[in-house]
Amino acid sequence: PDPGSRFVDTSRQGIVPEITIDEVGDRFVARLSQDQLPDLRISPACTAILKEPEVKKEIAEYIRTRVEGARWLIHAIDQRRRTLIDIAQAIVDRQQDFLRDGPSQIKALTMQEIADATGVHISTVSRSSNGKYMQTSNGVIELRRLFTGGVAREDGKLESRESICESIRDIVKAEDNNYPLSDTQLANKLIHSGVKIARRTVTKYRERAGIPQAKLRKRYSA
Repeated sequence: PDPGSRFVDTSRQGIVPEITIDEVGDRFVARLSQDQLPDLRISPACTAILKEPEVKKEIAEYIRTRVEGARWLIHAIDQRRRTLIDIAQAIVDRQQDFLRDGPSQIKALTMQEIADATGVHISTVSRSSNGKYMQTSNGVIELRRLFTGGVAREDGKLESRESICESIRDIVKAEDNNYPLSDTQLANKLIHSGVKIARRTVTKYRERAGIPQAKLRKRYSA
């Protein structure tokens, strides 16, 4: 708010991905992008003071406490990095087809599945993926976008929400604009492709995909 707003840098800043995805052979591998934090280390001068015989007891105790705190901080940052890369790789391992072929191939995936695979609590997966992005050959993707529920198929597998949205886009793209398909007709086409889905669910996914309803897609001849 005024008057402080005049001193704020209002230039737009782009997203800086924490994870970079590289294609190695026939699979994708996650790695940490250039870390924004510098490498941390404890100054040798601090530990050297502790070895001096004439150093006062209270000074030595003060420095020892601060050094232990610094070691804990460095360990915590290293642990965060390892946890983030483990979670990212577990996600990437399960979304190889999506990274290779695009949104239509995204698989249904839950945070609990990644928690089980990495041996951490689901809350850790949630915190680690919140607000994190990965750089892929198809652009920058939010990590949370790769967690998606699904709808059962006739073969017992799950079809992810993103995949269904993509299928609806493809169906609408191919429809006759003079006779656009209703949500019931869209549901029937998905059912015929093996997806068990209700009309109201199609409506929700159509809206999620940003596709207007049939009467708004209709084109009238002059």
